[in-house]
Amino acid sequence: MATTHMDEIPFEPAGDRIRRLEARVHELEAERLQMRSALALARASEGRIRLIADSIPALVAYFDGERRCRYANRIWQEWFGALPLDAGIEGIPALTQVAEGMAAALKGEALSFETDVECADTPRRLALSFVPHRDGAGGILGAFLLGLDETERSRAQAALLDREELLNLAMHGANDGLWDWNPITKDLYLSARLLSIIGFDRDTVRTTTHEWLKLVHPDDRAHYEARVTEHLKGLTPHFEDTYRVAGPAGSYRWVLARGLALRRADGMAYRMVGSIADVTEIKRRETALAASEARFRSLIQAAGTIILVIGPDGCVQEANREAVRALMPEKEGETWRPGCAWQDLIPADGAFAQVMAVALSGQTIRNAELVWRTAQGEERAVLWNMTALPAPGGDGPPAIICAGQDITRRRSAELALRGMNDALEVRVAERTQALIAEIKERERAEAALLRAKEMAESASRSKSDFLANMSHELRTPLNAIIGFSSMMEAEMLGPLGLPKYQEYAGVIVTSGEHLLAVINDILDIAKIEAGKFAINPEPLNVCDAVEGCCVLVRDQTGEGGVEVSFACDGATPVIHADPVRVKQIVLNLLSNAVKFTPAPGEVHLSVGPDPATGGVVITVADTGIGMSTADLAVALEPFGQADNRLARRAGGTGLGLPLARAFTERHGGRLELESREGAGTTVRVHLPPGGPGV
Repeated sequence: MATTHMDEIPFEPAGDRIRRLEARVHELEAERLQMRSALALARASEGRIRLIADSIPALVAYFDGERRCRYANRIWQEWFGALPLDAGIEGIPALTQVAEGMAAALKGEALSFETDVECADTPRRLALSFVPHRDGAGGILGAFLLGLDETERSRAQAALLDREELLNLAMHGANDGLWDWNPITKDLYLSARLLSIIGFDRDTVRTTTHEWLKLVHPDDRAHYEARVTEHLKGLTPHFEDTYRVAGPAGSYRWVLARGLALRRADGMAYRMVGSIADVTEIKRRETALAASEARFRSLIQAAGTIILVIGPDGCVQEANREAVRALMPEKEGETWRPGCAWQDLIPADGAFAQVMAVALSGQTIRNAELVWRTAQGEERAVLWNMTALPAPGGDGPPAIICAGQDITRRRSAELALRGMNDALEVRVAERTQALIAEIKERERAEAALLRAKEMAESASRSKSDFLANMSHELRTPLNAIIGFSSMMEAEMLGPLGLPKYQEYAGVIVTSGEHLLAVINDILDIAKIEAGKFAINPEPLNVCDAVEGCCVLVRDQTGEGGVEVSFACDGATPVIHADPVRVKQIVLNLLSNAVKFTPAPGEVHLSVGPDPATGGVVITVADTGIGMSTADLAVALEPFGQADNRLARRAGGTGLGLPLARAFTERHGGRLELESREGAGTTVRVHLPPGGPGV
C-alpha cells in the first residue's frame, strides 16, 4: 500500500473544513431529494406505461442485451403464461421460432413477420415486430417485442380468397364477366373477363357510363337505358337485358346483362353490381330457329294437307288453312284461334275417337279413311295419318298430330268412275263381240290384200323384166336404123339424088338417137328397180369429167338464147366415182335446166368441195320457170312431169331427175332440189369421197 507523508497534505483550518463538509452534506441532501423526486416520477411514468401496455390488445415484452425478459404485459401471460423475470427467450418453447428475430433486433435491425404460434389457449396467427432499444449514444440496450393477433383477420382473408376463387371459377365456368357501377358518380368498373367477352385484350378497366353507352348498339341503347332506369327506381326486383355491344373491330356481339342494386335506407341505389355473358351464339341459334319455325309454319299453312294438333283434353291447338277450308268452311278467310273441341269439326260418331285412342297408345295410324256427313248434309271423306306428340319434358299425356288428305272429290270421282266402269264393261263386252267379228273380217281382207300385194309385186317384177327385155330387143334394130340412116345422110355409098332425102335421113338419125336415149333411160330404171344396176367407181377429177358436159350442152343450145356457164373450185378433191354415171347425172340436169329456161336465160354449173363430208358438191342453177312444191314431188318420180305448158311443149319421158337421183344415191350421196315458180331451180348433188362400197 502506498503511504502519504504529512508534509504532502495541504493544511486546512478546521472551521473551513467543517463549513465545506456542511456544504457538501447540503449538496448531497439536495441530490438525494432530487433523485427521490426523479425516482418517484419514473415510477409514476413506468406505472402509466405498464397500465397502457396491459390495456392494449397486443403482446408487449422487453428483453435486455442479454436476451433476458425484463417486462411482459397481460396479453403475454394470457397467451404464454407467467414469465419469470430474467428468463431468456430460449426458455420459452412457444417462441423458439422467433429467436432469430430477437437476435436481429439486438444487432440494431428492426424486423417484422407473421408466424403461426401454439399459444396456451389456442393456436394463433401472430404478426411480430422486433424493435431495438438504443441509448443516447446509439448503443443497443435491449429490444422490444410487439405482437398482434391476426388469427381472425387471416381466417377472414382466407375465407375471402376462397370466396373470390369460387366466384372467379363460377364466373369463368358460366363464361360471365363482372361489372360494378356507381349510379351517383357514374363510375363503372369492368373486369378483364368482361372485356375479353366483347373482344378487348386488356386488364380490368375503370370507365364511365357515358363511355359504355358508346359501345351499345344504337338500336338497343334506348331499351337498355329504360331497363336500368326501371330497376334503379325499384320497379323491377333485378336488372336483366339482352343487347349488342361493339368490339374493337366494330363488330357487335350479343350479351346478356344481369345486375342488382344496393340501396340506402331511403331506397336510393348507391351501387349496382352484375355480370355479362356472351349470348351471340345463342342469339344466332334463336334467329335461325325462329327463321326455321317461320319457314315450317309457312310450309304447314301452304300445304294442301289438313293438319291438326289435338291436345290431351280434346281441344284443337293448331290448325292450318287447309284444315279451316275443309273442316270449317264458314270461317275460311278468318284468323283461326285455338280452343275448339275436335267434336265441333268432326262428328263424334266413334270412328275418329277410336283412331285417336290407337294413336294415343303409341301406334302410328296410316291411311285411315273416315267418311261423315257435315251439318249441311254434305259428305266429307278424309284419309287420316296420326301420331302421338310427347308433352314438353315428357311429363303428362301426349297430343296427337293429325294429317288428313281431303279425298271427298276423289271419292266422288271414284264412285262415278266405278259406275262408268261398270257401264263400260258392258259396252266393252258388246264391242268385243263386234270387234271379234270385225277382226275376222279384217283378217279376211288382209289375206286378200296380201294376195293382191304379192300379185302386184309379181306384176312389177314382170314389168321390170319386160322392160329390160323389150329395151334390149328395141335397141338392136334401132342401132341398125341409126347406123344406116347416118350412112345415107353422109352419102357414104353415093348421092341420094334429092336434097330432101338427105334431110329425111338426118331426121331419121335424130329420132333414132332420141329413141335410143329413151330406151337406155328405161333400161336403167328397170335395172335399178330390179336391183341389177352396177356402179364402177374409179379415181375421178369431177371438174375434168363434167366440163365436157357443159361444152356439149352449150353446143346443142346454139343460138337458143340460153347462156351456159361453168366454174370449178381449185380445192375440189379427187373422189372415187363412176365417170360415166357422173357425166350422165350432169347431162340430165343440164338438159332439164336448158329445156325449162326460156330465152334469155342462164344456166350455171359449178363444182366444189363439200365441207360436211369431205367429198364434192355439184350445183346446177337456172333462171327458168321453176316448180311448185307439189311439182317437185312429181318431178322426182319416174315418168313424172310438172304440169305446165313449157313442160308439155318441151316433151320428154320425165326420167332425167329420177335417174340423176338414183345414180347419186347409188354412189352413197344425196340430191337436193330447190325451186320456186318463176324464180328458177337449183339442184345440188353431194358425192362422198369414197364412193359406193369404199
